[in-house]
Amino acid sequence: MGKEMKKAVTSNLDISMCTGCAACVNVCPKNALTLAPDDLGYYRSTLNAELCIDCGICSNICPALSLPKNQNETSPACYAFVAADKNFFMKSSSGGAFPVFARETFKRNGKVVGASWKNPLTVQHIMIDSETDLPKLQKSKYLQSYIGDIYRKVKQELDNNVFVLFVGCPCQVTGLKAFLNKDYDNLLLVDIFCNHAPSQMFFQKFIQSSFPDGIKEFEFRYKSDDENFNDYACKITMPDDSSIVLDRPSENDYIRAFQNNVMTDTHCLNCKYQKLPRFGDLSIGDFWNDDYRERFAAEKGMSAMLVNNKKGQAFLDSIDPEDIKLMESVPLEALGNNGRMMLTKIRKKTNQILWQNTINEMTFSQSVAFATKPNHGIYAGIASENNMPLLSHDSNFLKFNFDPNIWEQHIINGKTTLVMVARNNYSLTRQYVTMQLSRSLEKDKSYTLNMRLKVKTNSNKIVLYLKDSGTLSLQAVTVFNVPDNSENKYIKIKKNFVPNSDIYDQIAFVSKQFKDNGSYIVFDYIYITET
Repeated sequence: MGKEMKKAVTSNLDISMCTGCAACVNVCPKNALTLAPDDLGYYRSTLNAELCIDCGICSNICPALSLPKNQNETSPACYAFVAADKNFFMKSSSGGAFPVFARETFKRNGKVVGASWKNPLTVQHIMIDSETDLPKLQKSKYLQSYIGDIYRKVKQELDNNVFVLFVGCPCQVTGLKAFLNKDYDNLLLVDIFCNHAPSQMFFQKFIQSSFPDGIKEFEFRYKSDDENFNDYACKITMPDDSSIVLDRPSENDYIRAFQNNVMTDTHCLNCKYQKLPRFGDLSIGDFWNDDYRERFAAEKGMSAMLVNNKKGQAFLDSIDPEDIKLMESVPLEALGNNGRMMLTKIRKKTNQILWQNTINEMTFSQSVAFATKPNHGIYAGIASENNMPLLSHDSNFLKFNFDPNIWEQHIINGKTTLVMVARNNYSLTRQYVTMQLSRSLEKDKSYTLNMRLKVKTNSNKIVLYLKDSGTLSLQAVTVFNVPDNSENKYIKIKKNFVPNSDIYDQIAFVSKQFKDNGSYIVFDYIYITET
């Protein structure tokens, strides 16, 4: 019978809450702890009881058990940021804040630590000391990074008076802070706005499913020089050096799964490191607000930046103004989804359970469909077996899904009516009114939309989209002009269309097209039939 280690972190922490931050691994005086993947591929703390002396140091510093002291700002200054160096900007996921920070670090003869591809399928944290190696650390990598013993290497550099810039997810930054257990003037901690970090196993299954011959490189958030920019475009370099670009989430099952949060594990669902006050000196991430991106002419991305303490502000003040194209103060509320993540946490939904129950039994694509779509998941087959129409509703049967902070639904004079309320100046960015189809449309098949409605809005045109219920993937079906005195005139629309993907299972309007409170849409009927 093995030894019972009562003080070890593995005895005191619910393993599902282990983030793989590796603070315990790095602090253990006997190297009794390692990181090992669990059944879903997430790195968790694993104990070798034969080496453990049950000293309890690991439990004492584990941030999942007890957060380190944090005196950072609860209402940090917030900025929109774009780097002046075009190469920095184009090789970054958003506005290029990180490479600007790295350049300042190298000017101080310092070292930079961040997530790098180890090979085409795995990511780990490494340390670099020159701008030549900077591309290794740039760009988002939507999977969990292996920390290993990098905290020990950081401490060694700090103790030798070397300036270190450490960039990671909030749990990793908190893990380093807990491991060091003291403040260093020559350390700058930068945490990123993190939705969740899927396991490396998930990514590997995606590659094996979509590219059975393997890949040479994978680049998330690819930026091209042409005008067809997409925030979630991915560039894949094949073994023969040819490349393809998946510029729509509808083409990329991994992005679909990521956007829908189905790969979110328990430790991310209950994240306590993302909230305010942050643990980094600075925080950076995407600025998800189309209004501000248009205002600052930053169509291809803009960084959001939080200054969490005086050290972060001092570092920011030391950056050469020539390296900065844009740095404008903005309200924290303008960050959109990234801002809301700091105040709320993702709620566990059935689709995450469906995902976890199927990813080891189905192909990646099958698991995504099963988890994200009711017609591919627990209700699969019901619509087709009963020969249900795709969409066939008179007004009093229409049921839309929407954000109640933006819309209200009423029956007025027997007609389904959506009225815009937009409480508390709520952001309309990436907000949709949707209706579920009975099943997904088929790619390259012909369909007909028949619709009769009237609207009150200041917009001149309204676009009706097909939408994937699991992601923000859209395809425009029809654009119709809004006539004068439109609130008194029904608009009748008949449109043939052909889906460019087989993932669409909703119709949608963009809330942003109805700009003012009191705007409304009155629906008489909507039908979609196969042609």
